[in-house]
Amino acid sequence: MHVVVLGAGRIGQYVAQSLSLDGHSVVLVDMRKEKLEEASQKMDVAIRRGLGTDWKLLAELMEEGPELVLALTEDDEVNFISCSIAKSLGNVRTIARIRDSRYLSCERFDVRRLFHVDHLVVPELLVTDQISKIALNKGLYSESFFHGGVLLRTIIVPDRWHGAGKTFAELRTSERRLIAAVIRRKSLSGEETIIFPHGQDALLPGDEVTLIGDSGFLHEIQNLFGQDLGVPKTAFIVGGQLVGSELARELHKKDIGVQLVESSAERCYKLAEELPQVSVLHSQNVDWEFLKAERVSDVDVFVACTISDEKNLQLALFAKELGCQKVICVLSDSATGHLAEKLGLLHVVSPRVATTDRILTLSRAEKVASVVSLYDQKAEITEVKVSLDSPIVGIPLSVLGPRLPPELLIAVIYNRGRLFIAGGTHILSPQDEVIVVCHPKHRKYLEQIF
Repeated sequence: MHVVVLGAGRIGQYVAQSLSLDGHSVVLVDMRKEKLEEASQKMDVAIRRGLGTDWKLLAELMEEGPELVLALTEDDEVNFISCSIAKSLGNVRTIARIRDSRYLSCERFDVRRLFHVDHLVVPELLVTDQISKIALNKGLYSESFFHGGVLLRTIIVPDRWHGAGKTFAELRTSERRLIAAVIRRKSLSGEETIIFPHGQDALLPGDEVTLIGDSGFLHEIQNLFGQDLGVPKTAFIVGGQLVGSELARELHKKDIGVQLVESSAERCYKLAEELPQVSVLHSQNVDWEFLKAERVSDVDVFVACTISDEKNLQLALFAKELGCQKVICVLSDSATGHLAEKLGLLHVVSPRVATTDRILTLSRAEKVASVVSLYDQKAEITEVKVSLDSPIVGIPLSVLGPRLPPELLIAVIYNRGRLFIAGGTHILSPQDEVIVVCHPKHRKYLEQIF
């Protein structure tokens, strides 16, 4: 697929690089010479200097026959106009990034129809959704597929777990669940290892394990690992911009007691009006002493989502040191994200990753319903539909499995309203919907075989 990406900021570069690594032909456009030079040095993409609203430039780019135009600049109006011009110049799908979420609920006109935009993405709302999924259970991460019929949960194996040393085959005793992927942060080499469950590998204490099963498998996880995966009761959020305010709104709907801290007095007054059930605090100096005085150690979930990566990292480390059990940190910069994980922060959420996951899903919409990244983008959960001409139709999974890459696992099959945890006797049929766990390097292969 040939793709034009307008905007070489953090999100634009990350999306362009992901698409390039998938084998797509990408042209990255920006007015800033230094951004284009930065991109050309670290990724295999073509670059063009110019504005996305320059119809002459877009006309030249459209002559190359792109199938997708991504308007990812930081200016909503530029993104809308770019998509409108691109549509008028050719038959192309368009996706626009927007920062003002009010465009999503405009009552007087449909923004997408007006500007010929096929899809809108709001990084801040995608991040909010991801944080909510992490926050709303006492494990590490949660996700759902097939309208809630299949659940995903990620937990850490307890230090004194009775099943330590058992192989994946021995642990797969239920037809309602399977172990989909494992990250082992304490390996003999001192580096983290991603394990896609095949063969006789064993599960060890400290492993971060992702499990997939039907909607009734949560009590099995609790019985197996002795962990409570229930909904938390309290949350403390620092940062009252779009991410913080929307998150407070969502958590309150789940009957979670929320405290929200914001540095702007004017913003605090507005939040207090919009969120009357949320405790809104004003402070321009949120530090160790402030968090200690507010008893952050007693809350179930702490979220640092200010506009500053450095502040978020500092506050998250303070909350972790004070004893908060679940700390979530929003970081835009990848280097800072890696540092956070090295310092022991398990929940780092990135607008770049959330946006890229969404765009990858939209760009592969014919076969792929959703993409969820795990373990710092070292594994992906993909919901994909089996096509009529798929080469793997009619082959039992026991025969098919050894032919697939070791970093690819067929986990769940949805067939005519029935859900199956994938086993050796199952056979894929056209139009089946399948959940696949794989390494991102197999994205293109995944599209080929399905």
